[in-house]
Amino acid sequence: DVARLDAALEVNRAAMGDLAEFQRTDVAYHLVLAEIGGNPVFGALHGAIAEWLSLQRKVSLRVEGAAEQALASHQRIFDAVAARAPEQAWAAMDEHLRQVMLHYGKGKEIVP
Repeated sequence: DVARLDAALEVNRAAMGDLAEFQRTDVAYHLVLAEIGGNPVFGALHGAIAEWLSLQRKVSLRVEGAAEQALASHQRIFDAVAARAPEQAWAAMDEHLRQVMLHYGKGKEIVP
């Protein structure tokens, strides 16, 4: 599971600079994260909101520096998961989602 998440992180990192690809690999990273818990409910929930996530990321990633912050958050989440530190993983995900919400609000004000 950790190797799958690491691979998804590396694909996301490689997409830096290509906004559409970064958006796609960002959502894919979150899918792997949802799946590795072994609870099929998380994967199903991700599937149910995947389209919304893609649209949301399209807006939030308009903000300068948002992709770099997202990648840094993905790295912190990965590090915590790899270290088997659930509290750290939760805190890193919470921080990431808060950043995304802020970027989404700012991104809505930017004309694409």
